[in-house]
Amino acid sequence: MKYPNGKFNKKPCRNCGELFQPYSPCHMYCSDPCKMKGYDAAYYRRTYGKYSVAVISRLRTEQQEKCYLCGTEGFLLREHHRQRLVVDHDHATGMIRKLLCHNCNRGLGLFQDNPELLKAAAEYVKFHKQGATTIPNGSTAKLLEAHSPLV
Repeated sequence: MKYPNGKFNKKPCRNCGELFQPYSPCHMYCSDPCKMKGYDAAYYRRTYGKYSVAVISRLRTEQQEKCYLCGTEGFLLREHHRQRLVVDHDHATGMIRKLLCHNCNRGLGLFQDNPELLKAAAEYVKFHKQGATTIPNGSTAKLLEAHSPLV
């Protein structure tokens, strides 16, 4: 080992402030969980500004670790991700809005944060959820049968 343990003075963890024995000059965190929290905090500061860590922490508590829109716990989009919820923010101002699951966040993005499009989509789903259809009963199945390569 390049730097033998005990050679450096104890220092406070950058995340929790607890004193620990570093094993190299760049060792800044007392444990892996503190390191992950520190990395997440640095990402949020870089991406959303200096107050973002406190805001996001407050939102996690207020929202009880649930998506603001659908109320689920969210999910990990990729294996290497650590957060089940993502920060939803206004792209024009950069202001943090709430924490959302990946699906709700993408949905808003696909509708370009346009309230009129979202209202139209809500009305569309309401109307069609009542069983309204423009396709006569049975025509879909016949259409599939007529064009199926298995028939």
